Amino acid sequence: MRKVRVCTYALLACVCFFLNLNCERTLLPVDSSKKIDYEQADTKARVTLKVFDLHSNAPISGAQVNIIGVDSALTDSKGTVIFDSIKPGDYIITCSKAGFEEIYDQLSLTLDPNSNTVPIVNQSSDGYLMAKKGVVVRGNIYYEKDEKYLQAKGAIIECMLISPTGQMFQNPLRTTTSTNGTFIFTALPEHVDYQITVRPFSDGNFSYTFDTLIITGKSAGDTVRSEDIILKETPDGVFLVMSHNIRTFTVSDPIVLEFSEAVDTSKLSKDSSITVVKRPSQRILIQTQWQNGNKKLVIKPFDGTWSYRDTLSLSLKGFFSITGKQLGNSNKLPINFRPIKSGALGNVMNIIALDADRDTFVNHNTNSILLNWSSLANASNYQIYHKRPDDLSWIFLMSVNDTFTSFNVPNGSFNLGKEIKYIVIGENSTTTSPLNAANAITVNDKMPPRINSTTSNVFNFDNTFGSTSILIDLPLTTFPEPMDTTKKPVLDVIEGNNGESSSGDPAYKLPKTNSIWMWTAQNSGRWSVIVDMGKDGSYDTLKVNFAGLTDFAGNKVDTTNGAGIVTYLTRP
Repeated sequence: MRKVRVCTYALLACVCFFLNLNCERTLLPVDSSKKIDYEQADTKARVTLKVFDLHSNAPISGAQVNIIGVDSALTDSKGTVIFDSIKPGDYIITCSKAGFEEIYDQLSLTLDPNSNTVPIVNQSSDGYLMAKKGVVVRGNIYYEKDEKYLQAKGAIIECMLISPTGQMFQNPLRTTTSTNGTFIFTALPEHVDYQITVRPFSDGNFSYTFDTLIITGKSAGDTVRSEDIILKETPDGVFLVMSHNIRTFTVSDPIVLEFSEAVDTSKLSKDSSITVVKRPSQRILIQTQWQNGNKKLVIKPFDGTWSYRDTLSLSLKGFFSITGKQLGNSNKLPINFRPIKSGALGNVMNIIALDADRDTFVNHNTNSILLNWSSLANASNYQIYHKRPDDLSWIFLMSVNDTFTSFNVPNGSFNLGKEIKYIVIGENSTTTSPLNAANAITVNDKMPPRINSTTSNVFNFDNTFGSTSILIDLPLTTFPEPMDTTKKPVLDVIEGNNGESSSGDPAYKLPKTNSIWMWTAQNSGRWSVIVDMGKDGSYDTLKVNFAGLTDFAGNKVDTTNGAGIVTYLTRP
C-alpha cells in the first residue's frame, strides 16, 4: 500500500519579511511616577518564499505554494512567490509541482518579545528544496538453500525513503517480487537514500530473512541497480509467522496468520494457546480454524463481528511445528490493535491540550500533557507530531488508537512564554488525513496567575512630628510565576479603615501620585508609599489591584471570587 509521502527537506532559502507598521501611541509603564510615550505597532508581514531544486539549486518556477487557509500562488521564473499582509501566527505551507516530491512545513510569524520600542516580526530562515521524481531502483532477491541460490518468488519488499537531513518519509513503499525474484520501484525522488527491507519469506518448508540494505539514490531518469539480496534460512529450532493481517483486518474479517511450517495442533491447549483479549483484560470468545495443512490460522469472534471500540491483543503460546521447532517470532506481532477502517479521512478537529496532572489549562510549570480531539468515524488510529522551539520540522511523537493520550514534556517547556505545537493525523488502512489542511494546536501557558485577596496591618505611618517626608515599603508581593514587568498594579487610597475614619488625620490621605511600584524580580514586587512631613497617614486603607497584570505568556490575573486585590490597613 502506497501512502502519502511527506518530507521536509533541508533549508536553503530565507523567508524575508518586510513590515507595514500602523503605529499608535501607548504608554510604557516604568518603575517611577513618570510616564514615557513610545510607538506600539500593529504589524503585518510581507512574506517572500523561494523554492529551489534539491540537486541543482536552480529556482523552480510554476510551483504551487499554499499558505493553508490564507492564500496560494505560483512561483515566478526566479522561484519566488510573495504574500502581502500576513498576520503573525502559525501556518501550514505546502509546495507542489508535477514531477517533484510534494513538501509540507509550518511557517511561524511571531513578534519579537525582546523589542522594547517598535515591535517587529521575528525573521525566519524557512525555505524550500524540492526533489525531482523519476529514479528507478531494481534488483533480484534469492534465498540460499542447500548451498544454492534460488529465486525468491513472491517475496514482499519495502522501500523507506530517507531525506538528506536524515528525516524519514512517513510510510514505506511496498512491492512483490516477480516469478524470477525481480523487484522494481519507480518514480522515486532523486538524491535521497532508499532503505530496503524484506519481510520473512518461505519456500513452503523453511523460512528466510534478510537485514536492511541502504541504497544511495541518483538523478531522475537513472536506474539504480541494487546488489543481489540473499535471504538466509532462519536458525535451526524455530519456525516463523510469515504474514498476518492484524493491521489491516476489518470488523467483519477474521484474523489470519500464516506460518513457515505446519503447526502441530495436537500440542495446543484448548483454553490457553490462542487467546484474544480486549482491554482491560477481558478475554473474547473466539472460533479458530486451521487451513492449508495447518500452515494458516483463521480466528473469528464467536458472533462473527469485531468491535471498532475494542483494543485487542493476541497471544500464541505452546506453538510447535510438526518437526518439533518452536515459534520464533510471535513477540514481533503488534501488541495492541483494532479492526481497521477505510475510506477518505477528514481533518482531526477540536484538539485540546490540558495539564494531565491537574486536569486544568496548561500552566507555566506543566510537565505532563493530556491531548484529546474529536473522533474521525473511519480512522483506526492517530499519528501525533510535535514541533518544539528548536525544531525546524515536524517530528513524529507517537501513534495511538484512541482520541486522547497523555505524555510527559521536559521541565520548563512552557515557562517564560515557551510553547510546543502539535498536529494529529487520522489514519486508516487506505489513507491518512490530508496533511495540507491539518490543524496545528499551539500549546502554551494559559493558566491565569492567582493572587489571593488578603488584608493585613502595616505600621509607622504617623509622621506628625517628622521633619521630612518618609518612604515606607509595603510587604513584598510574590507571584506564582514570572510576570510581565512592563505592567504594574493599581493603588487606591481610602481615608479611614475599620470604622476608624476619625482616627489619624481625617483631613490627610496618603498621596497616590508619590507612590512607586518596584519589580524586585520577575515574580515579585512591592509598593512604596510616601507620608508627607508633619502628616499622619495612619488609619488609611491601601488597596492594591493586580487585575491589570499578566504573566509572561499574557494571561491576566485571576480575579474570580474577589481574588487579585490585596488590602493594607495603615497604623501608627
